Amino acid sequence: MKQFLTLSLLCCAFAMTAQNIITVSNDATFDADYSSISAAIANAGPNDLIYVHGTEDRYGNLTITKKVHLIGTGYFLEENNILQTTSPNAALLSSVTFSNGSNGSIIEGFETSSIFLNDDNITVRRNRVLFSNSRIEVSADDCNIINNYFTFVQDGNSVAVDNLQIIGNYISSGVYFDDLDDNVIVLNNVLGNGSSSSGVGSVSGVYARNNIFTSPGSYSNSTLEFNIFRNSNPPLGTGNVGSVDMSTVFVDSSIDTDSDLQLINDPSNPAVINCDGGCGPSFGNFPYVLSGIPNIPQVYQLSVSDQPDNNGNIQVSLNARKN
Repeated sequence: MKQFLTLSLLCCAFAMTAQNIITVSNDATFDADYSSISAAIANAGPNDLIYVHGTEDRYGNLTITKKVHLIGTGYFLEENNILQTTSPNAALLSSVTFSNGSNGSIIEGFETSSIFLNDDNITVRRNRVLFSNSRIEVSADDCNIINNYFTFVQDGNSVAVDNLQIIGNYISSGVYFDDLDDNVIVLNNVLGNGSSSSGVGSVSGVYARNNIFTSPGSYSNSTLEFNIFRNSNPPLGTGNVGSVDMSTVFVDSSIDTDSDLQLINDPSNPAVINCDGGCGPSFGNFPYVLSGIPNIPQVYQLSVSDQPDNNGNIQVSLNARKN
């Protein structure tokens, strides 16, 4: 009952924006409009919001051919004691492909193995993409990859990518593009897995600024400015600083969950005093949101009186916030 009430309250909040709300759960005990995301997409309008319940079972592969806005529950919910949902489970997908017709779509708050962007103007934000052969692959223009937790991003084979923004992410391996691509911007990310492994935390074919490179990598065909590096030999570029001890930057430099990426609160923190306005996902226009909690109202406290007042009204107290 609490789950249904929470979801209903979220729907009411969205209703004020004149958008239709569609709910999905593959848990038969959960009251939702559809049991599959594909069925929800088939019946959704271009401005509808599809809210997907987190369960223990995957929703499978998705191929999307229309404009949609998919909203999951976030990730690392139990580890970070997140109260966005009464279930500790993420909304799990296998892979997601945005094909022709999906221009303008948004996906946020999911765990998935891979995301393929084959149409323009797709926004991928606040997702965890970390399973076997996991990646985000881009074969389209004007896309945005913002505040995600994933392994690597690359272009599609022999496909020219233009105007791609990669902002405020944790990327454990690297960002790989080539001479065919143009305007691939990499801002305020963490790259690398915190280890000394060579080649991890690499970039190619990009403009990179205000990032934190936690592992020694390679930096080919790229322009890098105002970044900090664990490596003692940072690439040439304005404002790049090497030999940074990452234990002075992060709460836990081993980086097992995204909460480890929180910066040590110290004015001498290298991520604070270097770069152009601060290094990494805590800074910039899109600060990282813990657990990838979607940009929706979060009901975190609800109190309902068990007795009516003198006028016969039931008193309800609600606390909510927007992430």
